Order: sequence, then structure tokens, then C-alpha cells
Amino acid sequence: IMRYTGNKEVTTPHLDQFSDTAYCFTNAYCTSPLGGPAQHSLYTGVYPSQHWVLKNGMNMKQNIPSILSLLNKQNYTTGNIGEIQFDSFHKPENTQSTLNHKFLIDHGGFSKYTSYLQSELGKRNLNYKPYEYLLDEKSKRQERDGLAFINSLPEELTLEHWTTNEALKFIDKHTENHSDNPFFLNVSYSSPQKHYTPVKKYANMYLDKLEELKLPPNFSVEKLQKWCEDNQNGSDSLSIEDVKYLRAMYFGFVTQLDAALGELFQGIKERGLMENTIIVFTADHGDNLGEHGRFYGRNMLEASVGVPLMIWFPEMNLSEKRIIDKNVSHVDVVTTLLKIVGITPPKSMPGKDLRPLIEGEKDWADHAVFAEFYKYQENPSQLMLRKGDYKLTYSIENEEGMFEMRLYNIKEDPWEQKDLSD
Repeated sequence: IMRYTGNKEVTTPHLDQFSDTAYCFTNAYCTSPLGGPAQHSLYTGVYPSQHWVLKNGMNMKQNIPSILSLLNKQNYTTGNIGEIQFDSFHKPENTQSTLNHKFLIDHGGFSKYTSYLQSELGKRNLNYKPYEYLLDEKSKRQERDGLAFINSLPEELTLEHWTTNEALKFIDKHTENHSDNPFFLNVSYSSPQKHYTPVKKYANMYLDKLEELKLPPNFSVEKLQKWCEDNQNGSDSLSIEDVKYLRAMYFGFVTQLDAALGELFQGIKERGLMENTIIVFTADHGDNLGEHGRFYGRNMLEASVGVPLMIWFPEMNLSEKRIIDKNVSHVDVVTTLLKIVGITPPKSMPGKDLRPLIEGEKDWADHAVFAEFYKYQENPSQLMLRKGDYKLTYSIENEEGMFEMRLYNIKEDPWEQKDLSD
């Protein structure tokens, strides 16, 4: 849904402005459409089958180098602000600044945010109910798990606003205490993901024009019903109106995130850091958001395994955005960042340096990217290989071992509607 990919439904002025002088990748992929495995790949530069975090909550193999540990050896101050499912953050030698890192405890792991919020609510005498439903009781889209609702918090108390403020505090503290050392900071916003919970200001931007919202070309009522039946934690059925509502709430969440990113970008500029800081914007995975009748991720469809990726290089001095349509992976991002700062990536890292591609290298067409998902045990239930215009997927969706293969020409068929596997 990024504007640089042609999407015009979602309002993201700050990301649009950032993209104006950044390298924008239109075929970037995560290594797994699940948060824990994907985030570990973002830090180790290897695939889940190498770091061995196959599901959320698993610990990775011992002695796996990460971008954190490698940068620490070069006197970088490293830190994380926001959601992180990377178990190496438990180890003090890998980071000097860790906030809120308790895996999936209290508000998705944001333990420090939780205490901050409770303190602020007390000061303001606010009675906040995070799952307060604002629609009628008949609404299927709010049954059981509260998939979408309007957040009644003031915007300045939202998790996105807090994450930005804590990131800028980290930068200020680093400048004060380690001004001679470079820093690496991961700012990980939890939104937008389930639950879809924008504040009213941003939700209404899309709810007010619900009738005008379009469904994706590959939407199917039949597939939606099957997904509802298979999804144990959701509604038994959803209507087309429900799908539009969920998309509107997700879009509102994206615009709310964009506002927080605008504050972060402005803070970086005000501190004079744009001239010597590399900024990477990406996501651990995507959300189907109604495509093929599905929501969330956890599959190899483009909306789930494809990710936004923009990189700002201060020394490149771009006067306009550069669109790059070659296939790239999160493992390539890690390799690139290490090489930029003069670190030779370990041989175990399969990623490729993106700078030759950015500078116009022609032989990138054969570069293949890979993704994997583990639903059951140690055998992958879904695999994806993207090379050139084609994407091949392999899926075992039941424990009996029944499988299917699908092949799509993504350039000609971006909505994955024509299976060419035969």
C-alpha cells in the first residue's frame, strides 16, 4: 500500500516525502511471513532454517553473529526501541540500550510503555478500556478477539507516539554520552498489525468514505468464507462491508504510523543527523488485508511475504526517488549495511550487497530470494522462491502431507490470479 508502488488509497505524507529522495524497492521480500522468524533474519542476515527460530518465541542457535554484535565490536552504540522478538537482546554484550524487551508480555511486549501509560492515565484521571467496542453488538468484525476497534486514547499517549519519543531520547542520550561513537538504532513500531486500532482522527479519514473503498482484484467471497471457517480466533463469517471496514481501519492505522514517523524524521533533521545517517524503512512481513479472502500474514502470497523497503543514503544526494524493481531480500539489507561500515559479513550470511544494484549493475536478474514458514514441526509447511518475474510456492496445509505447488508471473500477474504450475 505504499504510494511509490502506485497505491492512492492511503494517506502517508511523511513516508511520501521520505521516498522522494530514497531508493525504493518494489520487489522486496521478508524471509518468513511471521514476526519472530522474520525479525531474527533482519538482525542475523540469515534465513530461519539457519538461525533456527522457526516460530514465535523460539530461541535461536548459539553463536549466531548478528548485526548488533558485529557493530558493537566496531564501537557502535546499539539499541532497540519498540517491539522486538529477537532473543539476542537478552544478552547485554549485544546491545547497550534495550527497552521493553520481554517477549509477548503485556501489550505485545511493551512493558515499559505499559508502565508509562498507566502513569499518564493516572495523572489525567482517564479510565481507558483498550477493548472498548464502539460499534453495535451484531458486528462480526469485533467478536472474540476484537480484530478492529477505535482506540480511545489521546494520540499523544499512543504506542506509536511513545516509540518515537523514546527513539529521540536514545539519540539525545547517545549524543550526550558517546558523541564520538556512531550508533545503530532499531525503531520498531508495532502497528499496523492485528489488532487494527487507530485513534478516531485517523480511522474517520477512511470510515467516512467506506462506500468508496475498493476491494482488491483477487478478492473472493468464497475464499473469505473458507478463511473465516479455518481461522479459529476470528469470526465465523465476514461480509463485504466488514472487509471494507477492516481495510479502512488498517489504512487509518497506517496513516497514524505515518504521523509518528513524521515526528521521527523531523527530530532526526533537527538534530543535524540526516547528513550522516543511513535510514532503512521496512516491515517484518505484510498483511493480506482481504486479498484472496484472507487477513494477516502467514502465507506466501505477495501481500503477506512482500514488504516495503526504502533506503536513504546521505552520500548519494538523490534529487528524486529511484525505483528499483529487482528482487531483494531482508538478508541483502543486513549484508549491505555491514559492508557500508567496513565490516566483512560472515560467510554464513547469504545476502548480496545492494550497492552495485543501486549503482546500476546489470547482472542482478538471476538473484533469487527465498522465504519459508513453519506451521507444524521442523519441516517447512510453506516455501517460496522468487527469481526474475516468476514466483514458485510450495505448500503443505495439513498434517497428512498433502501439498500443492503454484507458479506465478508476478510482473504480468501481480495479483496472483493465474497459476502456471501445470
